[in-house]
Formats: sequence, C-alpha cells, structure tokens
Amino acid sequence: DVCSSDLAAAATEGALRGVAAPVLLLATDHVLALARRLAAEFAHARIVNLSDADEAARELSRLDEAAAPWAGCIDLAGCGAQAPALADSIGALQKLIARAPVQGAPLRLLAVSRGLEGEHPRQRAGATRAGLFRMLQSEYGKLRSRHVDVDETLDDAALVRAVATEWLAEDDAAEVRHHAGQRQAATLQEFAAPPSAEVAPFPAGQVLWVTGGTRGLGLLCADHLARTLGIRKLVLCGREALPPRERWNDLLATGADAALAARLRTLRALEDRGVQVMTLALPLADGAAVQAAVQQVGETLGPVGGLLHCAGLLDRDDPAFVRKTGRGFAAVMEPKVAGVDALLAALQGQPLRFAVLFSSVSAAVPSLAGGQSDYVAANAYLDYTARAFAPELPIVSVQW
Repeated sequence: DVCSSDLAAAATEGALRGVAAPVLLLATDHVLALARRLAAEFAHARIVNLSDADEAARELSRLDEAAAPWAGCIDLAGCGAQAPALADSIGALQKLIARAPVQGAPLRLLAVSRGLEGEHPRQRAGATRAGLFRMLQSEYGKLRSRHVDVDETLDDAALVRAVATEWLAEDDAAEVRHHAGQRQAATLQEFAAPPSAEVAPFPAGQVLWVTGGTRGLGLLCADHLARTLGIRKLVLCGREALPPRERWNDLLATGADAALAARLRTLRALEDRGVQVMTLALPLADGAAVQAAVQQVGETLGPVGGLLHCAGLLDRDDPAFVRKTGRGFAAVMEPKVAGVDALLAALQGQPLRFAVLFSSVSAAVPSLAGGQSDYVAANAYLDYTARAFAPELPIVSVQW
C-alpha cells in the first residue's frame, strides 16, 4: 500500500548547495548526462561511471583520499535501460559505510530508478539495487538508505528535483515513489485472503519443473503437488548431481548421510506412486544449458506446464554487508537473477499454467532483512520480474 502526499513543497533549485561534504554519484553511460546535471547541484560531487570497469575501479580506490567523511551516495544506474551487476558496485557502498562516523548526520544512500514501481515495469535495471537500498538502514543505524522511483516519463530536470527532495527528507521511509505529482511512501496493510478457488487437475501429459527441486523446499513442494494435483511428470533440478541410481540402494541401506537418504526416500516414494522423475544438475545462469535441458525434457517427458523456481543460496559465512565479497554476493544473486531470466527465456512457447517464483518476506519488509543484503537484493529481482511478466504469463512471486 502507499501513503501519499502532494509535492507542492518539493525541493527547489539550489537546495543541495548547502551539502558541504562530498557526494558520490554512481552512473552508467546511459545516465551520464543525468549524473552531470545532478552533480552540478552539489557543492562537491564525484561521478563514477560504472560502465567503464577499469576507470570505475581507479575512482573507487580513491574514496579514502577524501579528508572529510562523505555525505552519502546516489546510485543512478537503475535509471538506465541496463545496469552493471550489483555485485560489481558494492565496494563503493562498503567503503562509505565503513567510514561513516557514528555521531553526527547519518550517511545518506539513495538508489534511483525510472518506472520500476509501475504496475508492469518494462525494464528492471534498478531491481536489485532497490532491494539493497531499502534494507541497508535496517542493518546499520548510522545511515539512511532509500529506494526512490520516479515516473518513466519524468524529464531529467524533474528527476533532479525529486532526488533533492529525498536527499533533504527527514523521514526514514525505505521506499518512495514520485508519481503523478505525489510523493508516495510504501506501507504495509493487512488484507483478507481471497476465498480458495477450485484447482483443476494438472494435465497428465505435461511436466512440472522445480528448481532447487532435489532438496528442501523445492522437493517438499514437488511432493505436495504430486499428491494434490495428480502430477505425474517431474523435473527436479539442483546445483549438485545426485548419486547414480544404481548406488541408491546401498546409500539407503548404510544411512551414512541422513539428509541425502531422506531425499532419496522421497524420490523413491514419488516413483512408487507412478510419478516419472527426472533429476538434473543444471547451472541456471547458463542460458544455453537451460535451453538445451528444456528441449531434452520436451523430447523425453513432454511440454512444461508449470514452474516452481525455488532455487536459492544464502551466505552464512559473511552476513554483514560490509564484509561481503563481490564473488560471494554474485553467487547469491545468480540463481534468482540470471537464473530466472534464463528459465523464462527457455520456457517461452511452453504451455505454462503457472510460474511461481519463491521470493522472501525480507525483500518486502526491510526490518527483517539485516544480515541478508545479497539475498534480499536477489529476491527483489524476482518480485519485479513477476510484475514485469504478468501481462504475458500466469506468474506470481511469493514472499514467504
């Protein structure tokens, strides 16, 4: 839900000149002109063009040279048609947060996007950034972080005024949209669940595809839907290959690995009930491999009629954002960002009755997201993806 107010009191031209400390602006080739226009509003601003990786690395290595603490950072990459991987940008934020003084004015972090909060966003360049910037202030009390979305048709001059309004705002709203002359802040509102509808049986000749399907939630959902919807063909894919079937009896008999044995028993029980089960070790970020797997499934089992995207990864070693590595951040992002893109591309033309993307409540409620910055950013991408594809697919994102 949203809480709206008019923008009659929006920041005026020159309102940002009073910001004495330097401000970091993250941009790309697509939004460089916008970044320069915004930089002119501040007394001291530095632009880093993320599209030039080598130059960006050199600029970011100089952040520590500033004598005074930074006032904050404005990430404009989400305003363009494309944005670099978020994992490649976290170093700048980590440095600013580590240097932020405990006392005094909070470090301000804004991620800006265009049209992302529309009903069906046409581009999702700012999706992962939205999730990250919404939650950072819940993990670190010495900063104020926010995702700001503006109408897709807003010109650069009006966008700069919107950014100025949010930079100077005193509230701690994590999600703000400037739409049709109003400033809208996201809020939570309770609503009654709709009555349950009768569910039609799943077509016997079609396949349910479950990512993350060889363990945990994915396997649990596959087993449940096989029981309740009469599904008779399952494709369960995971990061790691299961042992060869000829070894299952020995593994079950010895019980050396209790968790693996439990998974194998569930798979055996499915097959005993007459369900055809195909297990795949599939790198979801490899679009060609996913496409080939869909073709293989079509030739052996039949068309894909449903998708449960349960694949996900948590970084349990470095929960604190300032200690995360780019490589670790990227690993958490991969199945839910590149993975979902590859899946939806490969499944085009399949008779999908439903596509369920398993997101997380932490992506919607920033106060629950501390220590999960990478996971939250990845799940935010799933949420925006579901909205983007809703006009053409029976797709939903579940924040569980």
